[in-house]
Amino acid sequence: MTERIVTNTSPLLALTKMQILDAIGKLTFEFVCPAEVETEILLGANQGYEVKIPDWLNVLRLSSAVSPLSATSLDVGEAAVIQLALE
Repeated sequence: MTERIVTNTSPLLALTKMQILDAIGKLTFEFVCPAEVETEILLGANQGYEVKIPDWLNVLRLSSAVSPLSATSLDVGEAAVIQLALE
């Protein structure tokens, strides 16, 4: 069984800056992110950040709502990452 890793926007930005984003996809993990992270990445790309959605990253929709505590104390992407990891 392949281990699943849920990622947020910041690690993807950092890996892009280090020019190793493509190499990460060769690891034997399933990398996923919630659709909210995809939205953050696309918005960042429109603002000039050099980041993309890599082919190896599976974008998933949440099957349940983000907890009220997460929604009020974290940004949308971070709260969605935690919720996806709990599902």
